Amino acid sequence: MDIDKVLSDKRFIGILNKYYKKDILGIMIRNAGDTPGSVIETMARNIKNPQIIVPVLGMQGIGKSTLINGLLKENILPNEADETTCVPVEIKYGSEKNAKVYFKNGTSQTVPRTIESIASFVDNNNNQGNEKSVRRIELFSESPVLKNGLTIVDLPGVGSLTAQNEETTNKYIENLCTAIFVIPTIPTIRKQEVVFIKSVWSQFPTAVFVQNCWDDESKREIDEAVDYNKKILRRTADELGAQPPDILAINAYKALNSVYSGDNSERVQSGIEALSDKLINLSSQWLDTLEKGTESRINAFIKVTVDIIKEQIDSLELENSEIIKRKENELEEYHENTRMIKRKAEDIEDWLIDKKKELSKFADETVSECVGLIRSQMFELVDKGVTDGENLSNAFKDIQGECLNELSEKVFDKTYEIRKELEENLHELECLIMQANKLQFDNTDFSKDSQFKFEKALPPALGIGGGIVGVIAGAAIGGAIGVIVGGLIGIAASLIGEIGKKLIGKARQSATKNEMAPLFDKMSDELKDKINTSFNQVVKNVEKSLDDMIDNRRKNERKMKDDMDNTEPPVQKPELESDLEYIRSNYYGGVK
Repeated sequence: MDIDKVLSDKRFIGILNKYYKKDILGIMIRNAGDTPGSVIETMARNIKNPQIIVPVLGMQGIGKSTLINGLLKENILPNEADETTCVPVEIKYGSEKNAKVYFKNGTSQTVPRTIESIASFVDNNNNQGNEKSVRRIELFSESPVLKNGLTIVDLPGVGSLTAQNEETTNKYIENLCTAIFVIPTIPTIRKQEVVFIKSVWSQFPTAVFVQNCWDDESKREIDEAVDYNKKILRRTADELGAQPPDILAINAYKALNSVYSGDNSERVQSGIEALSDKLINLSSQWLDTLEKGTESRINAFIKVTVDIIKEQIDSLELENSEIIKRKENELEEYHENTRMIKRKAEDIEDWLIDKKKELSKFADETVSECVGLIRSQMFELVDKGVTDGENLSNAFKDIQGECLNELSEKVFDKTYEIRKELEENLHELECLIMQANKLQFDNTDFSKDSQFKFEKALPPALGIGGGIVGVIAGAAIGGAIGVIVGGLIGIAASLIGEIGKKLIGKARQSATKNEMAPLFDKMSDELKDKINTSFNQVVKNVEKSLDDMIDNRRKNERKMKDDMDNTEPPVQKPELESDLEYIRSNYYGGVK
């Protein structure tokens, strides 16, 4: 289908808009005030300016910035900072020689596109705790990797979802179609990384995994690490229902060094070209996905519009009494469908109440077990004579790190299980709505995998699969997983400092234990509250969306009643037949 031809055909767009019925097409148009024409224009705009957001994620110091510099063949990002703030740096295709810094208050500043300039915002020594309130930095590069609309995002310091960076990370997760995870060779993937990878990977079907290698690691060490990491990721993929990933073994430092040396053989040896080819292939296919999604949406609009026109033509051939009788039947059918949809919505709300209780019980049990384990291990150390504040703080950091990672994984698994069940429930509701509205679509266009790709390809609130699953399941509970898991780690980490301050100089074992006890109680309460509060917000979001949906159907019923006396068709038969013939001959020749 020629999208430009569709956009330039004012009559065709006018016909789609003329017969637009919100109660029927509303499942395909989510934004109030939008029409089929405005939706098609937005989608066509996205085709001309595709944006594929690909964050690079991994532990602090794993070599993310070095990898990006090597990939783009220029030293564009600071890669020697001791510690970085959570300021995302976006690199897009373009020849602009300056960088743009966007601040949280809505202002922006143009700065030189130099490593020193960028470091003044992302290096924690220059911008401690992001005291400069930077939202993001935008850079441009003419690298072929970016030419098809790819945006590489460097998210410094993201190795686990800490309280400080979870909001920034989740913002990119909502919009990305894939991500690059950078994992180590020695040591191999650790528990903390698995928890983080699962929480992010669950939001999209594909991921690129890069194992960063160093010159002092032997080929045997690298190969063994690849095999082990593949095993861990295969298990994670099975749990998420994702495709088992490949791992690209890349020496990021060697790739970057080849930029300075000009030695292309060194670049080839680094393995970076495999990543470059993969990303170029991804971005070139993405445009095809956008075009297919747009064509699918246009065809859906056409089918519904043709059905509406044919129905109006049929109405013209009826006597006035028959028209009134038909409208009465339509109202009765609509009312019955609303009752059926309402019953399903109420079933979902009841299910959510049960899940809320189930999660609360789960939180009590798992948090109590986790904090109890930390308490017993810490008291055991105290009994052995470790009562110094600094030593206890260091021990607590190690012990809570292991226990909290275990807790985070259990919470993720539980919330992910609930999310999948919620998606199934909402999918059943969505099918019910589509059936009630007599919308029939090609299953290949609306399969789960295709729906995901089209959802990501479209602007917010314009998902191909309708207004329920995409909005509620994807955003509400999907984002909550990251919030819950991140909050757990953030809460526990904040208590390390408290223990350090409280326990310095406490030499006696009993006194030390007495000082520690309230902190464990506080940790337990905050962890339970984090899990329950986050999920309770999800429940509220879902319930509100379901209530709004039922309210809209009731409004449509009232409108249908008000229209009962108006038996005059809005368009006369010659115009209807002319519009129908125009669509059939130019766009929908197969329709009967």
